[in-house]
Amino acid sequence: MKPWLYFATLAWGLGVNAAGAADNARTFTANDLNSLARISDPQVSPNGRYVVYVQRETDFEANRGRNDLWLVDLEADTPKPRRLTQNSANDTHPRWSVDSGNIYFLSSRTGSTQVWRLPMAGGEAVQITDYPLDVGGFKFSSGGGRLALAMDVFPDCADLKCTRTRLDAAAANRSSARSFDSLFIRHWDTWRDHTRSNLFVAAVNADGRAGTPVNVSRALEADVPSKPDGGDEEYTFTPDGTRVVFSARVAGREEPWSTNFDLYEAPSDGGAAPRNLTADNKAWDTQPVFLKNGDLAWLAMKRAGFEADRFAIRLRHGDAVRDIAPQWDRSVIHLDVARDGKTLLVTANDIGQTPLFSIDAASGRATNLSGPGTVAEFSPAGKGNVVAWHDLGTPPDLYLVTPKGERRRLTNANADKLKECGDYWKVDVRYQEFNDVLNDSKVDAVHINSPIADHAQMSVKALSAGKHVACTVPMGTSVEECRQIVEAQRKSGKVYMMMETVVYSREYLFAKELYDSKAFLYRLVKEMSSTRTVP
Repeated sequence: MKPWLYFATLAWGLGVNAAGAADNARTFTANDLNSLARISDPQVSPNGRYVVYVQRETDFEANRGRNDLWLVDLEADTPKPRRLTQNSANDTHPRWSVDSGNIYFLSSRTGSTQVWRLPMAGGEAVQITDYPLDVGGFKFSSGGGRLALAMDVFPDCADLKCTRTRLDAAAANRSSARSFDSLFIRHWDTWRDHTRSNLFVAAVNADGRAGTPVNVSRALEADVPSKPDGGDEEYTFTPDGTRVVFSARVAGREEPWSTNFDLYEAPSDGGAAPRNLTADNKAWDTQPVFLKNGDLAWLAMKRAGFEADRFAIRLRHGDAVRDIAPQWDRSVIHLDVARDGKTLLVTANDIGQTPLFSIDAASGRATNLSGPGTVAEFSPAGKGNVVAWHDLGTPPDLYLVTPKGERRRLTNANADKLKECGDYWKVDVRYQEFNDVLNDSKVDAVHINSPIADHAQMSVKALSAGKHVACTVPMGTSVEECRQIVEAQRKSGKVYMMMETVVYSREYLFAKELYDSKAFLYRLVKEMSSTRTVP
């Protein structure tokens, strides 16, 4: 349960029997944490009817994680997630066909990671790529006729088979020695193997299978997408599908300390070398997206060589480039385009939270769509946006955020785990949403002990729902938030109390126990008697 719900339950006297659980109390372990299901990569179908996503579960016996695809009907009165795949291999990276009739995804079920197709009408998944190398990610053109995909290749190899042969030879070599004549040597926990991630484009044949891939980034000594964390957000097709735009940092002596990623444009058929679109910016340019009118938007830093600079939004209309929302003091994490083709959608850190914002491309006005909490990922939907949302007390689940800012739960991946926890601690009355607490007529008062950034909005919401409120300090994070609480208290006529409850935390209770037992006096006298005064 959330910390603030637990304290509230104690205050309301709703059946918590802590003494009954104390005899068998245990700590929260690493196994407990890893047993929680993880939800990621939500993708709404083009017709807006479904959302497909990845759910990771831990197989402790096999000592590995397993990823499967799940589906939710957004039009159902009561959404019920349905498992689509259940294979011993990992199924990830789901993407929809243009007509919403098929789901394409990455799977390692043949020994290497390839692209597969699962028909919504039923039937088994069909492999649509059969390349000698693993596919690292992919994206379809808007018409569905072309497939952009990433694979790691040796830059001097003429074809994929050459890279495969050299990788197999290296794997068969019993020596673990490695030689390097340039940086990088490794990325985090992975040694550099002298391959480069290259971007390829393949035509989708009439039978739905991908044809021979063409390397469109070969002319650049660069990783596309970037290593180690880059994905398909770093490349996209132009609206007509004839070209691809991608982010790349050209290697060389300065690569290890350079942040000069540029946007390049290349023909989808590989007929010409990539053209640099952002050569004038020596800092980071990435995450290109196209609006419905053909304008190109992307994220850009301004300070060269400084990887923690603010990611702002830029937009190119014809040959003119301008900043979007230049006065908005937030650094964008992820950029996308809403279903209307005109509004930009972004996530950004905001006073300890990571909400989803809409950005009006014309005026630059930013609007918080999801409220407090963290939106880890999102996918534009016809009537709102589907988000993977969590906070400090709740693991990620999928929600539909409506245009009015209401959050509708779509998944409850860890319901069984939460039930097990509630049963263990003998909690008879349980809530999963703050609104559930406020809608309970038996609840008279709410004790809020949530993250600081949530204090004000939760206090206002509880007062407006007719509940007395006791909130731990501080009252809010701004004078305006404090005024909102005062106004809500006056309108509701309920009691609002700001209080400090940390004195009831385990550290303070331990100190009180020492005081009551007089043990600390013995320890204090012993320490003082051993102290020597230095003249």
